[in-house]
Amino acid sequence: MYQQPSRISVAIPVSRYGSQDRMASMYWHAKQFAIVYSAILATILSTRAFAQSVEEQAVLAPIHAMFDGMSKRDAAAIRAPTLPGGTMVLMRDGKPTQMTFEAFADRVGKPGNALIEERIHDPLVRIDNDLAVVWAPFDFLVDGKVDHCGTDLFNLVRVEEKWMIASVADTGRKDCPTQTAVSPQSMKVLGEVDPRFVSYNVEAVEVTGGRFWAPYKSAAQKAAAAGSNTHSGNQPAGLDSSLFQYRPPIDLSNSKLRKLAAALGPAYVRVSGTWRNATYFQNNDDPPLKTPPEGFNGVLTRAEWKGVVDFAKAVNAEIVASVATSAGTRDANGVWTAVQAKPWLDYTQQIGGHIAAIEFMNEPTLLSFGGVPKGYDAASYGRDAKIFGAFLRRESPTTIYVGPGSAAEGLPLPSMPGAPRFEIVSTDDLMKATGPIFDAFSYHFYSMPSHRCLGESGADPKQVLTSEWLDRDLTVYNFYAKERDTYLPGKNLWLTETGEGSCGGDTWAAQFADSFRLLDQFGSLSQKSVKSIMYNTLASSDYGMLDEETLEPRPNYWAALLWKRTMGTRALDPGLAPAKNVRVYAQCMKDSSGGVTLMVLNMDKASETLLKLPFAGERYTLSAPDLFGQSVLLNGREWKAEPDGTVPTIKGEASKPGAMTFPPLSITFVEMPSAGNGQCVR
Repeated sequence: MYQQPSRISVAIPVSRYGSQDRMASMYWHAKQFAIVYSAILATILSTRAFAQSVEEQAVLAPIHAMFDGMSKRDAAAIRAPTLPGGTMVLMRDGKPTQMTFEAFADRVGKPGNALIEERIHDPLVRIDNDLAVVWAPFDFLVDGKVDHCGTDLFNLVRVEEKWMIASVADTGRKDCPTQTAVSPQSMKVLGEVDPRFVSYNVEAVEVTGGRFWAPYKSAAQKAAAAGSNTHSGNQPAGLDSSLFQYRPPIDLSNSKLRKLAAALGPAYVRVSGTWRNATYFQNNDDPPLKTPPEGFNGVLTRAEWKGVVDFAKAVNAEIVASVATSAGTRDANGVWTAVQAKPWLDYTQQIGGHIAAIEFMNEPTLLSFGGVPKGYDAASYGRDAKIFGAFLRRESPTTIYVGPGSAAEGLPLPSMPGAPRFEIVSTDDLMKATGPIFDAFSYHFYSMPSHRCLGESGADPKQVLTSEWLDRDLTVYNFYAKERDTYLPGKNLWLTETGEGSCGGDTWAAQFADSFRLLDQFGSLSQKSVKSIMYNTLASSDYGMLDEETLEPRPNYWAALLWKRTMGTRALDPGLAPAKNVRVYAQCMKDSSGGVTLMVLNMDKASETLLKLPFAGERYTLSAPDLFGQSVLLNGREWKAEPDGTVPTIKGEASKPGAMTFPPLSITFVEMPSAGNGQCVR
């Protein structure tokens, strides 16, 4: 980051010292430059040493001395910290301009009127015995305004216990990021979220075993998956069988899975999904039924449900669920009954479990996928949702009744090749039918169906870092917030299912590229006081936070974990105007009275961005060797869990007050515990 001693004012005539002939920058002899440049590139992804050691300060001292001589227009002072015969190389548009230190000092030492200020920040210092290299991004100001910027590269040697500058090089460009000051101490509150804001889904079909969205495969593998499995009935009606793959029940007792899930606690674990609407609860300890009873497509055993309850207890999670609503739950008139809900709820209480929140039906706006009787409509849903609400108040009065759990509204709905056209039952009609029976308003959001369902009509991966792609989330939020304000004014909003794309997610849902979307969603919806976001899924298909076969964390797991570890429950206004390719969010810092955490998403592919931060703190930067890869770097080092699922201690890098650089294609959290924001005092 920016180092205060490196901010030096230099008075030199601008006409003699412009951006195309920057004599105040120092350079490297061409041959040495190539050697050291390669070495620097090899280490630039390693952890930056923000906290300077005594030895590093000694290396930086002659650089500061040279700058001081320049500011005083003292040629002798400029030459004093340099090695006689040393050279400078100025790289502009791929062309080098060279000069000796002596020539440089003579030219800089001439009288001038303009105030020149060079500022270096984030100095990367490497020392080996009597040789040192300093790599430092810089900004160059003329009369207080940034004229150009780039990187300084210093080569130093130690002579008689004193560090001397042997040679210097720099780059320069005009397209410099704007340096904007932030004031965390005075940021105002925008929203408040649940401590379980970051949560996740374990789909009901994962618990019971069945056909869920198949990971992307070759055409031959897809055909085999479609034709060789006898469990083809356990999938939403009307969709191509090759889209799905059978999975045995997930092992929720797996110690690695539990360790990784516990690291995300406290959280909600939602066990629902389209499959839950037609899942039969087998209320005995007999062997699992081989065939579901009529009116159902799947079977949930006691042992499987106890596994969910035990998992939730082990990982500091509260259960969110829905109930079966298919034909098997209905009387002769097609009216929903509690014939399945009561034994399931009774058993949950019997084994010491608790349902924190519940939706009546998964995605009632898509009734054609819900297993309901023919002719079922919004009025039918309203009738049944009221019956269930009265039942819930009697049987589990502390459970939050959330609804309606709407989906597929607010954005144009693309058609799925080969799938029957289905009608959307509007949330407006559903809410008119139910009245204000819900304790909170719930909805689902996906950017759009994945290529698995849309084929070539799916999203273009080139758009995933664009404003249009990221803002789809707020478009849908605004749609459902209006519905909430109309029918449940003053009630909280819950996002109970979300992910990069429905139908299992696109390939990049498992890659670093999607972490920008996920964290932008966290930041924007926390400002809107959306109480909880339940990510789909924890460990299944392409959008799983964990690889379902190896349980290795994917980039979105690390992104969610870093949010959990640094962000509190109160969202703040960062006070910054929107900038192209850069989004900034702020939150009261977790476990800190008065502290503030800043999150900076730099989605520019080439340019860094700068912010002036007034407080010291800790910095955590996520980056990746490949935007569309699964490796994640935390402060330049690969972030991986231990083989048993243990998450390494998350360590930040000390940052000092001043200008901080945020690299291209990076996500940075900056904790500032001494911000003293009165809105964050606990």
